Amino acid sequence: MTSIWVGMTLSAAKTLDRPEAAPNGALRLRGGSVVGRRHLLEQRNCQDALVLGRGSPGLFVAALADGCSEGRASEVGAQLATRFAVRWIERSWRALRQTASEEIARLLERALLSYLEAVLEPLSTEESRALLIRDVALFTLFVLIADEDRTIVLGLGDGLVADIHQVRRFLPSRPDQPDYVAYRLLPNLAGPARLSAVYEESTDRVSGLLVATDGLFSLSDARILTLIRQQASASNPLALERQLRVFAHRKRRLQDDATAFLLDREGGSPCV
Repeated sequence: MTSIWVGMTLSAAKTLDRPEAAPNGALRLRGGSVVGRRHLLEQRNCQDALVLGRGSPGLFVAALADGCSEGRASEVGAQLATRFAVRWIERSWRALRQTASEEIARLLERALLSYLEAVLEPLSTEESRALLIRDVALFTLFVLIADEDRTIVLGLGDGLVADIHQVRRFLPSRPDQPDYVAYRLLPNLAGPARLSAVYEESTDRVSGLLVATDGLFSLSDARILTLIRQQASASNPLALERQLRVFAHRKRRLQDDATAFLLDREGGSPCV
């Protein structure tokens, strides 16, 4: 299977030659999240969310979300959505294994919207629903699914997906309106973007795959590619989060909250 990069608007990407040989070593999944310097100065919560799961042997699932900065408590929706997405994939994967990635995205989005609607409905009136959605339920979302056969990333909104060859930065489909899943709960908002498959590759060709919120946009492509390679030789499960903290606090490169997860392989540097 040849990897695909599809879906949302992309910025320029740095591309390297692809390897001919499949990488060695067992897959592992790590993640980390840090509060951005701007949020620390404003004494605001981290509005990102991160959930790592493993539903069964050979299945890796992860989700991250970035709450809208204008929401009073958008981290609430981000936390609920990431937990729901991971558990839904873990419960449903046996039935979905042969399903096309775009259909998985459609089914997950529909299930997530039903869940959010059920949570929000008792908490608001019809007149106040839009305000509640704005305050707690606007977030970007990226979901990883990796089994023995294929590795998929589903995404909607600003974010970053990088393997050891290239970095892709996903931007809003419309400059004046960020892309959020919960926009589809607002009937007067026409044509919001949909959750879609933004990356797909045969798992035996995956040696390093980083997915992050737009908090990492302040890092150059070269720095991100170096980060993936450096993490390959790190055995500590907290290594990625520690490096994010270095970027955020010691080097002061991360003004916004930053959250990422990395699917890579044990046993040294990835093939290049």
